[in-house]
Amino acid sequence: MKKPFTRVMAFVLLTVMLIPLVASCGTSSSVTTPAATTTGPVVTTSPQGTVPTPSPSVDGYKTDINAVVLETIAPDALAEYKIVYPETASDEVVALANALAAAILEKTGKALPVVSDYVNIGMSVPTDGKEIRVGVTNRNSSDSWLRAYDYSIVKSGSAINIAATGLTALEDAVAEFSALMLSADGAKAPTTPYQFQALYTVETLTLGGYDVAHFAIVRDQENAMVATYLQTKIAELTGILLPIRTDKMPAVDYEILIGNIARDGVEYPESGTYLVKQVGTKLVLGGVGGYAGYNAAMDFITAQLIADTSKTGATLALTVAEKTAAHRTGGLYSLNLPETFGSMAGLYDIEYSAQTVLDRFFATKAELPEEVTVLDRFEVADYPFSMNNQIYVSPDGDDSNPGTEEEPLATISVALTKMVNRHGGIIWVKAGQYS
Repeated sequence: MKKPFTRVMAFVLLTVMLIPLVASCGTSSSVTTPAATTTGPVVTTSPQGTVPTPSPSVDGYKTDINAVVLETIAPDALAEYKIVYPETASDEVVALANALAAAILEKTGKALPVVSDYVNIGMSVPTDGKEIRVGVTNRNSSDSWLRAYDYSIVKSGSAINIAATGLTALEDAVAEFSALMLSADGAKAPTTPYQFQALYTVETLTLGGYDVAHFAIVRDQENAMVATYLQTKIAELTGILLPIRTDKMPAVDYEILIGNIARDGVEYPESGTYLVKQVGTKLVLGGVGGYAGYNAAMDFITAQLIADTSKTGATLALTVAEKTAAHRTGGLYSLNLPETFGSMAGLYDIEYSAQTVLDRFFATKAELPEEVTVLDRFEVADYPFSMNNQIYVSPDGDDSNPGTEEEPLATISVALTKMVNRHGGIIWVKAGQYS
């Protein structure tokens, strides 16, 4: 890296990164969300909620609705149906089933019961019936081939299967069914599949020679959000939605360990240091103390999993590079700025989000003279994050440039904003006068 540039490390709080991932299904707080049961199905007779607007999260191929054979189910016939969701479904999926029932009630005037797919011991699972199945239930388990962002809507026998393995895809599927196949005339059920098949960057991902599809993500209590983020990034690459387990569950053969999780043959470094290492069929992302798991997981994601898109293709074989590095055990921000930047110096608190840092930076700039001299290095977060996201700033640059070394930006504030959107990295600031 060329010397005239100094580094700026910008870190983005995980909650900022996961806003799209944990967005609600669009249901109101009054939605009835019956929990999964082991004693029998819970029936919702007055469903409420709003079906999300169709909005595919990834690129892919969608069936032309005009090429699908649709069978009309009149309102009176539709009234004989019930909506079925998996017994083990999350609250979000249950709420989505209720929202679909509300949409059917609004458009057709018919109230359908909402139940789980629970079957009493000794009774057989119904393979056909007047059901609208939301998700991969025990009735349509053959749809489990669907990848994370794929979905399928098809009428099989009397049943209508709205199937997807990922929540985002299921939201899209229910949205499509509600928008395209429901009306005052009833439901138009596709007798040939109406599907969305996403385009994934990687066909096969291996970790140390082992297919990632075999792995489960195991996290401790402190690392729920980063575990979900890792699950999402792997799904975006491969379409494989890895299960997430807690450290209280029994160990399985193939595990990605996030946090301080005891396993045979796994040794963590001293407190204050995180570890990225593969030990046989265990990928270790953690350490002792706060933020060890978070730092290790984010280091693996940014520096290895999504580090170089040119490596992706039919197969992405990762030989996990072992790494130990110091991490912060307290707050998420530490700014070491020249005295010129006034109140920004020494900002260090877990409660500051990325936007708060930007707001403070802009407010400080407003209090300074029109021209600001960068006296020394400008750092945001002084521990390793992503070495792969790099933005360059120069007094001779232009904010319409992409921010590369050859075509740098002109202002530090624009670089900071771009880095927030990239979820962290390094900003190289060339010495000089900045307005």
